[in-house]
Amino acid sequence: MDLGIVASYNNGTYQHTGIARNYTNDTWTFFDGVAAEPTTVIDWANATYPTVKMGNLLTTGTANITGNANVGNLGTAQVLATANVTAPQLISNTATGTAPLTVTSTTRVANLNVSYANVSDFINVTAPGTGTGYLVFANATTGNVAEYTSAGISSNLANNSITATTFVGTLSGTATSATTAGTVTTNAQPNITSVGTLTSLTSSGNVSISTTSSPYLIINTGNTTNKRAAVSFGQSGVVQFETGVDVSVSNTRSYYVYDGPAAATRMLIDANGNVGIGTTSPGYNLDIGTTTTTASQTIRAIAATGYDTQLKLMEAADTYGFTIRNANGSGLNILRHSANATGTSAMFIGRDTGNVGIGNTAPVDRLSVNGNIVSSGYVIESVSGAVSAAGTVQANATVLASQINVVSTVVTGAGVQLPNVVAGIRVTIMNTSANALLVYPPSGEAINSLAANAAYSQPAGARLDFVSTSATQWYTLNATYG
Repeated sequence: MDLGIVASYNNGTYQHTGIARNYTNDTWTFFDGVAAEPTTVIDWANATYPTVKMGNLLTTGTANITGNANVGNLGTAQVLATANVTAPQLISNTATGTAPLTVTSTTRVANLNVSYANVSDFINVTAPGTGTGYLVFANATTGNVAEYTSAGISSNLANNSITATTFVGTLSGTATSATTAGTVTTNAQPNITSVGTLTSLTSSGNVSISTTSSPYLIINTGNTTNKRAAVSFGQSGVVQFETGVDVSVSNTRSYYVYDGPAAATRMLIDANGNVGIGTTSPGYNLDIGTTTTTASQTIRAIAATGYDTQLKLMEAADTYGFTIRNANGSGLNILRHSANATGTSAMFIGRDTGNVGIGNTAPVDRLSVNGNIVSSGYVIESVSGAVSAAGTVQANATVLASQINVVSTVVTGAGVQLPNVVAGIRVTIMNTSANALLVYPPSGEAINSLAANAAYSQPAGARLDFVSTSATQWYTLNATYG
């Protein structure tokens, strides 16, 4: 049952007021406006709770206040209030580890002011999980804590970022904006936007440049001589490659690629635009290696099957000059351009045969010339000076291998065979022996009007020129004796 002190009064209606212990929740409560006279139970559902004003309120339990409580000193383990709690000073004796003041509102508190914050650690303000938040600052001199709502700095809790017009000094953590000199150290994969000048940037995650316009990264040494502006690529703290601009003491600038483990400059572009590979002092547009290079130097161009690789040496335009082309699947073709971008073959070397064609891209022999040959010297022909005839039939006769052949040994019935060549070849045979020489054509061919494969009898001491006029026919010319 309820237990307490009750008084009655009449202000137009008969009502009861007092203080009683509510047996349902075991709390002492001031009540008013109860119409039914309490006996053992008070009509708490229809009671009102007046404003309580007192000097001091001390309790070791919970002070559950549903109205207003204006007190001088409030000492209690816990205060539960559904209305205002007003006091000239709020003092917490809570040890470290528990926040003495907690705001549980899920929306922004319209007016939360603290005149003086006497704290030795920090004030932790929990903001909504998404949307734009505002920073809270404490004045180092006065201790005043206020919300900072300037347009110069704001935060976005949706991506845990802070945006500011200017950061001064060293920035650490998830920095998102910097426009003044300083050091930015970021954690894994942050974003840094609107960057002005930074003296250092260190990241344990990725650093990327992304913009809807043309992105660029400027690295400037701030000095004109004996400085490098470079980007290094390393692994486990060791520089693997470095690339950048090197300005020497003499103010000669160059762009370089440096191999850290090899301690060598792999490529350099000097102020004249000359490119050096394996040399730091290129003297030409492309300079590879030096006189002290101890390895073979190779330039390679390769393409998939069906595609050519080529080098063009042109004059002002693609219509004059030369092209050296590896014609895929056939051979090396040197083209000349004279008012012609396509070019005309000047010389061709067969890939599989090694045959050379001049004005001819399908040479069938070591040298095939489409046109006249003018020589100011001698045309040297191959000579075999001591040939011995052999065999008695075409199949085992000695096959000639030169243009000029001196057959010095001939036994009766022995012979030689002309070489299997293309039309237009002339072969000279001089029989210096005392016996007639049987001269056979290649298999399936004929000499003069003889039958195919029949031998021509060349007398002793005779010199004859054999000329092929087609793939199957030979004729004798210029027979001489003595």
